[in-house]
Amino acid sequence: MENVLSQAAAQDRLAPNDVVKKDQSSGVSRKSVEDVSNCDWLNMTTYHSQDMGVEDRIKAAFLDVLVKTPFTKIRMAEVAKMAGTSRQNIYRYFSSKEEIFRAAVDDLFDEFYDKATPFLCDAETDFSYFFIYLVYSEVQKHSDVFLSMMRAEADEVLRQQMRRYYRRFVGKIVRDSNVEVKSIETLDYVGDIIVGSTYELMKRWVSSGMKESPQQMARTHSHFFNGKIVDLLSVAPQGTK
Repeated sequence: MENVLSQAAAQDRLAPNDVVKKDQSSGVSRKSVEDVSNCDWLNMTTYHSQDMGVEDRIKAAFLDVLVKTPFTKIRMAEVAKMAGTSRQNIYRYFSSKEEIFRAAVDDLFDEFYDKATPFLCDAETDFSYFFIYLVYSEVQKHSDVFLSMMRAEADEVLRQQMRRYYRRFVGKIVRDSNVEVKSIETLDYVGDIIVGSTYELMKRWVSSGMKESPQQMARTHSHFFNGKIVDLLSVAPQGTK
């Protein structure tokens, strides 16, 4: 049977560079989940450091403005002032505020992917709990940014990015587990389940004031996956019937 992930890549459902080689290092300790989450990738004190490149400053400034201003009312002049550059210079890097928004969201997801990747070794056991716990921990720390994104009338960008990174994680899980996905349709169905439920729960949690802790949310959410993402993908070890 032709490898389903290769088919998905050919159909632009899984980018070729979304598959990560297996980490040869040892597993990550349970305590390090909190340690990783505590590494703040949106540290406001260095948010607009002049050491950052102009393009990065523009993206960071855009998110900062988004916290205070509805997406449809954001003006490039305000972003330029926050970034320490000119409005004309912004257009050297981005053609529209939609493009800045998408690039900024992409950066945030790249940072999260780097944090979460070490925990994929637990895909058969408790991967879903620790992964989801990390998600909620990150969202809690930067709830103003995420809530602004969700209210930006551009929340489909968030969904699209979540789908993209779901595929990256699945690519690593499948290869590290030595399994083969049975069909592209299954890959997409499970992706819709995971992305849809994660997004809606995250949105409700943030909008309602995050009364539950990230640990409570992770326990509730991961329960539905039973800790076995691979089983949800309807896969079987290669070489078995």
